[in-house]
Amino acid sequence: MGQLLDSLTTYLATRRRPHLSQVLRLINQARVVQYQPLLNALPVGRTARSRSCPLSTALGGLVGVDGLCLEDLDQARRIGRVWNVPVTEAQGRFIVRLPHLLERFVQAFDQGAYPALLQPAPSPVSAHYA
Repeated sequence: MGQLLDSLTTYLATRRRPHLSQVLRLINQARVVQYQPLLNALPVGRTARSRSCPLSTALGGLVGVDGLCLEDLDQARRIGRVWNVPVTEAQGRFIVRLPHLLERFVQAFDQGAYPALLQPAPSPVSAHYA
């Protein structure tokens, strides 16, 4: 039953997923106001990892359910303006709310809807004791 539910979740995520060109356009808008070079493609990432998902890798912040977390207020404000979204403060950091399209991308990515963007999991290290 669990495997069927996982397959159904992936199928539904794949059907509603944003097109990668739209995601890349929004990421590049944020990179421009951060004075970073444009990307030609999205980086690979790991699911359910706020530090290593494609958005956090591309934008240099933590990505969570609340948005993109940054340490620099000016950087957060510039991204908030270009995306036309609010910026809030929490515990000395600044949260840029993700546009709806990027929220959908994060959800779909975490559900496995973009297998080409999945970074392989690190190999477990086996230790042999004498």
